[in-house]
Formats: sequence, C-alpha cells, structure tokens
Amino acid sequence: MNGYNTAQERKDTMPRVYFGFDAQSVPGEHIFLSYSRTDTERVKGIALELHKLGLPIWYDDGLIPGNIWEDEIYDNVTQSRITIFLLTKELFRRDKSFMQNEFECAVDFRKSALCIWLDDLGNMDCSQLSREMYKWWKKLEKLHSIEVYHLHSDKQKADEIFRGLCRADRKFTQYAPKPESKPISNPAPQPVKQTQPTKPTPPPAPRKTYRVGDRIPFGQYPQGANGEVQPLMWRVLAVENGRALLITDKLIDCVRYNEVKTDVTWKTCTLRKWMNDDFISKAFNSSQQAQIVTVTNPNADNPTYGTRGGNATRDRIFALSIDEAEKYFRDEDDRMAAVTEYAKKHGALILDDRTAKEYGWKNSLPTGEKTGWWWLRSPGNFSNNAAIVGLDGVIPQSGFDVNSFQVAVRPAFWLNL
Repeated sequence: MNGYNTAQERKDTMPRVYFGFDAQSVPGEHIFLSYSRTDTERVKGIALELHKLGLPIWYDDGLIPGNIWEDEIYDNVTQSRITIFLLTKELFRRDKSFMQNEFECAVDFRKSALCIWLDDLGNMDCSQLSREMYKWWKKLEKLHSIEVYHLHSDKQKADEIFRGLCRADRKFTQYAPKPESKPISNPAPQPVKQTQPTKPTPPPAPRKTYRVGDRIPFGQYPQGANGEVQPLMWRVLAVENGRALLITDKLIDCVRYNEVKTDVTWKTCTLRKWMNDDFISKAFNSSQQAQIVTVTNPNADNPTYGTRGGNATRDRIFALSIDEAEKYFRDEDDRMAAVTEYAKKHGALILDDRTAKEYGWKNSLPTGEKTGWWWLRSPGNFSNNAAIVGLDGVIPQSGFDVNSFQVAVRPAFWLNL
C-alpha cells in the first residue's frame, strides 16, 4: 500500500492518507487497495469513484493508531475478497516496494487479485529493473490485468475496474447502480388478482451451540504414520460473545518454536509463521478459514522469571500462553494430550514407561495413549527458551530451548459461531 523500502521507513514517515471516505473492513467482502504512496493523487480519485458505486474499500486510512501496522495490513489482506494492485512506472524504478509483501500475502492466502495499469507498461524495459522488482514483475504478469492509462477520467477508470471485478467475481454485480424507475402517469387500473394463502416461512435453523468440553470436527490434517489425512478434532475451551475457543484434541505435529536458537518472542518466532501460513492453508478450506476470527493476543512476560513476552500480536491461529493454559484447563491431568502417529514420525518425543517412572512423570492417558510435550507462546526463563506443557500436564515455566526438535504443537483459534 505504499512505496517505502522498509517497514521502519514506513512507520517513521507515515502521514495520514484520506480519500474522502472511511476505509471499510468487511471480512470476506472488502476490496484491499495496494498502491504506492508516491501515486496517492493518481489513486485517490479512482478510489472515490469505486466507493460511490457502493463497493467496500479498505486502504491505509483504516490503520488504527496504536496497533501494529504490518499485522493490521496483513489482516486486511487475508480477510479481503479481492486485492487490487495499482501499478505505475514510478513504482518499478525503485529497488523494492512494500507492495511486494502485500502481494506475497495475497498469494499465500489464495486471494483473487487484479492488476490495474495506471501507465502503459507494455514496453517495460525489464533490463533496467532491480533484481527484486524484476522477479515481482514476472509474477504480476501472470495475474489478470486491466489497462486504464488510456482513459481520461477517474469515473471511466473506476467503471472499467468495476467491470473487471465483476468478471473476476460475479458477486460484485450486487453493487452495480440500480436504474431509477420513472413514475408512470395515470396508470391503467389493473385487475385484482386472487391471491392464494401462503404457507408461513419456517424460522431459520437454530445456530449450532457448543459447550465447554465438547469435541468437534473442523478441517483436516495428516495424522497417520504414512501421512493419512483425517478430520481434525478440536476441544472447546471457552464459549463467549458468539464465538468459541478451540484447541486440537491431540498434538498434531512436531515443529520447532524457532528454527535457530536465538532471542525471540512469539511475534518473531517461526512457529507463529508456520501456524498462520503453512498450517492454516493446509488444514482448512476457504470457507472454513472465513470462520476463523483474527484476535489480538497479549504476550505477557514470564510470570516467574520476568522474561519479556514482547508486543501484542494479531493472530488467526496461535499457541496458548501460560496464563491461558492455566485458565482453560482444570488441572495437570486435563492438560495432558496424546500424540498423533504423524507427529511421532516427525520427531515428537514419547517417553517409555521405565524412563517416565525414573523421573516420576505420568506419560499416558487413562486410555493408554502416550502423551507428549507441547509449546506455549510465552517465553521461558531466558529469551531463547519458550514455555511448554509437560507430558504430565505440568507447566515448567523455565521451558525448553526454542530450537528443541522434540516438542509438539497444539494449535488454537477462535471460531465464529
């Protein structure tokens, strides 16, 4: 949505942009406008004309002061119905653009995209482009594009873009202006038709209700030793405000908290990226993803050691914190979880009975299934350690090294009911 080369440069120099209307964030419906700040004046009139058509438009006037800028833009890309990239020659003369990040986000979440050429880019001299911009140019060439540089008015350009939106997604036709009906003078009397009594419309089916402790299927994921895909079972931890907090019933995979041992927080660790990129796209289809709520997660310091938890994050999928693991489970036994064969194959450690007895740990459920360790998002006793839930359900707040390879994952999320 801007032409700054770095996120920090963007934060430091971000003035307000106002297109004459408030940005609208309507999950699953709004259009995300991605453009370079240097092209603001060229984009403003087009955006206003699109708004006049009734289209829900999100642009960076919708950034909320105090929120994390990158996370908020990321959320609005992933929740959009379609992303429009407004492209100019000036944009491609620089080494790189933050718009590339928005493009990659849209691609990762399989969002429909539309390229709008505000300049004649058909004769682009690619030899003059930076390596980064050339790679991006080749990706953009594969997307559906609309040329509006030859049109003289913003309204003409907006009308052409609107027709392109309707070709890409017929649902946008609902926003087309309705022709005004002309009053009929002295209409001829019409015969009164005998109407048949109509049957009352049945009330809508009641919304599905969940109770804490319920197990529900949602999505699918490999669970067998040979990667057999099966429905994912989730446990309901809380129900409030028309949504439910779910966590996987079992430990479903084995993923490091961070690929290398270094000082990290939940915001910067690779496990967060895995959950919100790899896992979500693998486990859920688009309609299921639309039911997953994006929430602001506080990341408190370690309650025992005071290790910094870092800034709040905007997440769709996340690991529980120490506080949440203590709040939503009754006790240690309730926090114990079995490990899928798929997670075991990927390295999740399962202790045998002799070793567990030697250390005085429980290592199995009443069903006989062996349990495992699972990551929490809170820090451990140092910034290169992360908290875990032990195989016996105890939370040793010192945690494990962030690059430990034998700890499993138990994703959680809020589901719209």
